[in-house]
Amino acid sequence: MRREGLAKFYDRLTPEERFRLLIEALVRGDEGEWRNLEKSCPKRIYEMSDVAYWHRLEASEEITLTVCLDLARRLAKLKMLMAFNEALPLLQNNCIDEAHIAYFRGFAAGLKRI
Repeated sequence: MRREGLAKFYDRLTPEERFRLLIEALVRGDEGEWRNLEKSCPKRIYEMSDVAYWHRLEASEEITLTVCLDLARRLAKLKMLMAFNEALPLLQNNCIDEAHIAYFRGFAAGLKRI
């Protein structure tokens, strides 16, 4: 079947099928095909909130996400510092104990040589 014959069925395509065919036509560089796909796309009328309100809402969401992404790095650093804050005293006590043990071993080894 010729392509021109298929164009009469374009109004029956699902949104996914239309999208895939449009991308394929764009890749092929077939301007006539993608124009036919766009022309045959069903038109809808929607009712929605005020556009100015909606744009502000979207902008606030983007700003919030940007701030959260920036704060996430800083929060990760703070959590790491908190973990070190808990672990360092334990490590310090362990190091002090090891130093004392080494001192006494050295002292005992010195006494044996005398």
